[in-house]
Amino acid sequence: MASRVCILSLAALLWTLPAHAEPDTPRSYETVVTATGGEEATFESPRAIEVIDSRDLRDRPAATTPEALENELGVTMQRTNTAGGAPILRGLIGQHVLLLVDGIRLNNAITRFGPNQLLNTVDPFQIQRVEVVRGPGSVLHGSDALGGVINLISRRPAFDPRRAWDAAAMLTTRFDSADMSAMGNLGLEGHLRGFGLRVGGTLKRFGELTGGRDTGTQPFTAYREGDADVSLAWALGSSHMLRASYTAVRQLDAPRTDRSSAADFRLFAEQLRDLGSLSYSGRFDGFLLKQVDAAISLHDQRELRERFRVLDDRIERERDGARTLGAQATARGELPYTRLAVGLSLYHDWVDSTAEHEQISSPVITPLDRGRYVDDATYTQLGFFVLDRIPVTHKLAIDIGGRVSSWFIRIPRSQVNDPIDTSRTGVVGALHARYLVGDGLNLVAGVSQGFRAPNVDDFSAQGCSGQGYDVPNPDLDNEKSVTAEAGVKLDLFGMLSGSLFYFYTYLDDLIVRVPAGGPQVPCGTLDNGRPDLADRVTRDNSQTGEIHGVEASVRLELGRRWSLFSWIAWSRGQVTLDLPGNFEEPLSRVPPLNGMAGVRYSFADQWGFAELGLRWADRQDRLATGDRSDRRICPDGPEGCRGTPGYAVVTLRGAARLHDYLRLTLAVENLTNETYRIHGSGVDGAGLSAVLGMEVDVR
Repeated sequence: MASRVCILSLAALLWTLPAHAEPDTPRSYETVVTATGGEEATFESPRAIEVIDSRDLRDRPAATTPEALENELGVTMQRTNTAGGAPILRGLIGQHVLLLVDGIRLNNAITRFGPNQLLNTVDPFQIQRVEVVRGPGSVLHGSDALGGVINLISRRPAFDPRRAWDAAAMLTTRFDSADMSAMGNLGLEGHLRGFGLRVGGTLKRFGELTGGRDTGTQPFTAYREGDADVSLAWALGSSHMLRASYTAVRQLDAPRTDRSSAADFRLFAEQLRDLGSLSYSGRFDGFLLKQVDAAISLHDQRELRERFRVLDDRIERERDGARTLGAQATARGELPYTRLAVGLSLYHDWVDSTAEHEQISSPVITPLDRGRYVDDATYTQLGFFVLDRIPVTHKLAIDIGGRVSSWFIRIPRSQVNDPIDTSRTGVVGALHARYLVGDGLNLVAGVSQGFRAPNVDDFSAQGCSGQGYDVPNPDLDNEKSVTAEAGVKLDLFGMLSGSLFYFYTYLDDLIVRVPAGGPQVPCGTLDNGRPDLADRVTRDNSQTGEIHGVEASVRLELGRRWSLFSWIAWSRGQVTLDLPGNFEEPLSRVPPLNGMAGVRYSFADQWGFAELGLRWADRQDRLATGDRSDRRICPDGPEGCRGTPGYAVVTLRGAARLHDYLRLTLAVENLTNETYRIHGSGVDGAGLSAVLGMEVDVR
């Protein structure tokens, strides 16, 4: 009944809007910075890029940053729990996808093997836009950028040169019936001559998520969150800007949904992140030097994990954290036949890690010899890159670049392991070209290398995990990739826009878990009272593989009001384990064929829109051995597991501006109440539900 009321309310709201309209303007020429390190239109770039701008974020207000990205071309969002959200780009996940905030690395020394929660430690209310680059980005951004790079660009104070001062207040609220979640964000910003200030805060409360018709309410899915951000900007004339910013995220009591039961449940009791930075951007009119960007940052990521083993009368508690001091600078210059960019980056991580056991029946705490990692370990990354754009003709341009990186790991001796003190050096390169056939046709192609340097998690993780009992291995080398891609971009007559890409990636020296030998290790007691025994596993550069796929999108503007849009993505991965008894199998967690299609009706920009969308995915039954033992993919065990079923989910959404200061959004999601799960996730998607948002903007 409530859902019918929401649908009728949306229809009535749209009926009252005026009939005149302005079309959505094509955004193919929107400026991006993540792909080449300098400002460039998405259409003219030789890379595969998607942009989520401020209009997208307002039209589809998201509760979390993973939710804001889940409908973008080539992005599959794996969710182990509702507080998670690990993006899969071109078949790669976790440590193989680099996350940035304003160009500053979020990946650190203890970024976990497989899916992680980093993306959801950024509040979407703090974001102005998102740039997604599919394919390797190691030349510009260093380690981890094999599958792609996601750069989250923060909201900053706005300057209006026509006014000596200005001030604004923004209040945004959101309610979702699927999990009875409620959240609100308050932002204040203003500027006085050359000074600008923005202050924001968010409170969120998530209840237990209700899935489709065959799922019902899912236990162990509720959590709480509070966020804050402060940004100060100082305009040093018309060509130079100095910015200081601070963001904080506090997530509390987020359960590990797929591995929780009444007798044995796990939760991320605390997921905390603080990021402070000071940045400078300047433009110059010199013969060579045109632009300089530099930043220093201090990033603190902390996590408290608790596991309640009721049958063992024990709480297992692990605290891990990494503090990262970062510094980076990029300079750009122009000559008649070249546009050169050079950059330097340095990141140094300090790791904190402790563990303890506590009795449930009495407050007896027993500290352990070490945590999951060795306390006081350090991890340093140093890199230098050069990227040159050569405009061969006014239509043909070539990008050629390279990077030299070094990294140093020091892990002290503990009671259970010898010290590790090692360093590595690597070189990667990239070559891309674009040819502008006409005003609306761009042919692109390129070859690029990617790499991931093993971090403290790879070298020293020890303890019970979902794949066994991890044993450290001090002899690890870099993971490497080579990607070739070719594509075409369209933007014709202001009506038809889109892209088509094919890519092939070769992966070498992939780090995977392999048997370590020795007796099984007890990891507590199972729900049936039997001992939980785990095999010893360790990590090794024992896998090679390949991935290839296709990504296509199209958008058609039909007059001034209507538009059709669609995208489709397909990838297929295969790996070979380079150990005795070699065997081939599918690459783990590769998404199935999936896509989206929709139709949009736009009223005058100041009034709003209505949109009907279909998000779908095919069945994924190409499973790796690790997939079959993964409860998120095979909850009933490996025997007879048929993978993840396909699905099709329909959503109706719209927005209306009721006043100069007031804007409402309303979405009815999963209209058919479909039961579905994104491949690799630990929770089912939301069932039939309504999402209501309100935005008050006073300027």
